[in-house]
Amino acid sequence: MLVVTENTKLAADLSRRVESALEDYAIDHDIIVLGGKEEKEIIKFIEEGSVELLLMGTHGHSRVKELLLGSTTSHVIRKSRIPVLLTR
Repeated sequence: MLVVTENTKLAADLSRRVESALEDYAIDHDIIVLGGKEEKEIIKFIEEGSVELLLMGTHGHSRVKELLLGSTTSHVIRKSRIPVLLTR
């Protein structure tokens, strides 16, 4: 799981939730926390070549921000060199 946020409490909470959700399954996973602008960090992560498919949630910010700045999802889909599977 890739978390892009400057909020360390949010990153820790999300990491705990993922660990909890996966503890009953034998799934090899890593949780990576990066700071910075979401769309830039996600594309940079993809370009490093360590993933072959990106599963991405499609909701996160307000509709106003999305209308003014464009969505992170749209940016990643346009720039990604690998398949992106979207989920709500």
